[in-house]
Amino acid sequence: MPLEATHRVNVTTTGWQEESDVARADDGSYVVVWSTSGQPPIDEAVLARRYSALGVPVGSEFRVDTGSPGLLPHPKVEMTGPGAFLVVWENDPNGWAEIRGRAYDSGGVPLGPPFPIHAASAGEQHTPEVVRDAGSGYLVAWR
Repeated sequence: MPLEATHRVNVTTTGWQEESDVARADDGSYVVVWSTSGQPPIDEAVLARRYSALGVPVGSEFRVDTGSPGLLPHPKVEMTGPGAFLVVWENDPNGWAEIRGRAYDSGGVPLGPPFPIHAASAGEQHTPEVVRDAGSGYLVAWR
């Protein structure tokens, strides 16, 4: 993709916008995710926005989490070749960090609510990473 002039991804400008990540599909379309603060009903949120291969927004930004309490840092995103994508993030609802995810089809439609990525019931899980596998799935790692 050639370098272009910078452009604002976020529509929301209240609070802070940080910790962005981007993933690209085989057709050149892409999705950007980031963390933000100051978003009702809970202070923090994970937001995303889709773009065509030409860099044209496909709709507005949308909320990935569903109002989870606690901190929501380190969002990461990966796309399959046809454009389906998975967003993962760290969620700290009660002092123990966990990794959550939400899957979307190639049209940006959620394939269900956010879900826990791991089965651990104690200890801390931080800083997720996600990559696509050789098929149409994903591999998620964290520390």
